Amino acid sequence: MDHLKIKEAYLCGYSTGASIVLEFLLTHPNRALGGILVGGMSEIHDFRLATRIRLGIISTRIGAIRPLALSLSWSNSDTKGLMWKTYQESKLGNPKNMEQYYQASLHYDCTDRLALIHVPVLLVYGVEDHGFHSYGRLLHDRLSNSELTFVQNIKHQIPTKASHALNERVEQFVKTHEVSNF
Repeated sequence: MDHLKIKEAYLCGYSTGASIVLEFLLTHPNRALGGILVGGMSEIHDFRLATRIRLGIISTRIGAIRPLALSLSWSNSDTKGLMWKTYQESKLGNPKNMEQYYQASLHYDCTDRLALIHVPVLLVYGVEDHGFHSYGRLLHDRLSNSELTFVQNIKHQIPTKASHALNERVEQFVKTHEVSNF
């Protein structure tokens, strides 16, 4: 933001990337106009998700980057073309960086600090993403200025499989919370 000379912005993060947005909202509250968390979490509190992240750690440690990239590309793509392109890029990832990402995802926890976030936050989850609903409820309960919304007929892959619905909801959220600079 500094490089682009952006003083304030709405920040959006998907899945564990939403944790980056939460940390920014906590660390730089005067720089954020609001946050959009898509399938996000403030901590990992369920065994199934923790296990999936640990499998990612093991995969990176043993050098199984191609199968990991294929699995992630397949599950997050809605067309063969996108899946193939995502796979080609993902398999080039640095295993050490990937392991760091998974480790940070597994251990990040800002739940006890959520009450410090006062900017508006949009929480978006897939109706069919039952494992993540508890994260949405937790965030909604702990964030004083949050809106919880669900996208129909979708699991976790909202940005790639329900982009139109997501973009409409984000646009509506930003317009509702726009601050006049005058």
